[in-house]
Amino acid sequence: MDEKIRKKYIPMTETTYYTLLSVTVPRHGYAIMQYVNELTKGRIMLGTGTLYTMVSRLAADGIIEAVQGCDKKAYLITDIGQELVWLETERLGKQLEDGRKVLRPLWKKAGNMEELQSQGADFQNGGGISEEFGISM
Repeated sequence: MDEKIRKKYIPMTETTYYTLLSVTVPRHGYAIMQYVNELTKGRIMLGTGTLYTMVSRLAADGIIEAVQGCDKKAYLITDIGQELVWLETERLGKQLEDGRKVLRPLWKKAGNMEELQSQGADFQNGGGISEEFGISM
């Protein structure tokens, strides 16, 4: 991968990250917006201006490409895009792991472990949040 492209996209904005996840199968603009909204449970709602500006930039950089043969203009992630989103996913995983490692003693000391457990985290049995990400608490 071109180092200039890697530096331009890593670290990645949330909107770019979720847009790339959405085009792992061909999707047109409105379908991208719906998928991101659904995946993030409404936390990220892409506007048309934001989406189409980003899609144009991603296409120009070869991160996604327009798919031929669809009624509406649809987009699909390229091999370069797949590599970028994988690198970003790995980076985010390491960041999450580091944060949990550093904050765990502070949560225990402040008594916040009980609060987290009441929200569904099962630290005694390795379940909940820690099990999902393969991190032992």
